Amino acid sequence: MKRAITLSALALSILVTGCAGTGSQYRPIVDVRPGQDVGSMELDLASCQRLAEQKASEAQAAMVGAVGGAVLGIALAAALGGNSGINTKIGGASAIASGVSAAGAASQSRAQVVQRCMAGRGWNVVG
Repeated sequence: MKRAITLSALALSILVTGCAGTGSQYRPIVDVRPGQDVGSMELDLASCQRLAEQKASEAQAAMVGAVGGAVLGIALAAALGGNSGINTKIGGASAIASGVSAAGAASQSRAQVVQRCMAGRGWNVVG
């Protein structure tokens, strides 16, 4: 039981650190038109990436909550008895799956923040 919680906590820490900057450093493809200043685009991009990084903090908190809930489920299943080996495996798999799913969604969401921010500043974002 303690081993499963330890493994789930380890998986959580790997996911959180591995996904820390993903998405917020996304560089969209921008169609720079004649007369537009590339330097201004870079400043806007840096600002939009910082905005997306704020979104990353929210997503990481959600991921920690999702995996923490699964770990709590493992502990509860073990406390209630039954086949604790199966309960532990299911809970551990659920924790990892929740973390991976949340990490992927967070990365995609941060990239969308960068795209919308750049478009809102008047840049023609094509991808």
